[in-house]
Amino acid sequence: MEYLAVGKVLKPQGVKGELKVEPWTRSPERFKNLSRVFTDIPEYETLELVQVRCHRRFVYLKAAGIDSLEEAEGLRDSLLWIPESWREELPPGEYYIYDLLGMQVYCTSGEYLGELKEVLSLPGNDVFLVKKGQQELLIPALHRVIKEVDMGRSRMEIIMLPGLREAGKYAD
Repeated sequence: MEYLAVGKVLKPQGVKGELKVEPWTRSPERFKNLSRVFTDIPEYETLELVQVRCHRRFVYLKAAGIDSLEEAEGLRDSLLWIPESWREELPPGEYYIYDLLGMQVYCTSGEYLGELKEVLSLPGNDVFLVKKGQQELLIPALHRVIKEVDMGRSRMEIIMLPGLREAGKYAD
């Protein structure tokens, strides 16, 4: 079975075993629909969720059997996972990050720019890190820049806007 990481435990919240989680999902409220998640510390242990609340950009989870600050502390920095079969369908034009990694990126002129290696989540928008050999290019993940994503061919085509190459200049 394949698993998807949906969040990271940042730290205990309070003294009764609640966990403060950084959600890795576009909708943190989705945690309210989960009855359990799996943690990688220890490997894929099941956490039965008894309470979920969202506040600002964080999710606070209370799991059965985690009733103290010390027990919650043992989960600090662990990742929370769900089976891939539980993932939500996305609207057209939206993609999961892990589906984009490894895509071959081309400019509309046909020039090969490199392989999409990482997606950086920045305050304004996500940015794609594209590598070609030792060279790196940063491409904003914006609708006006991304012309086409072909999942079947693992290919992305971008519109090289004026100044984009200079702003995300290849680094040697």
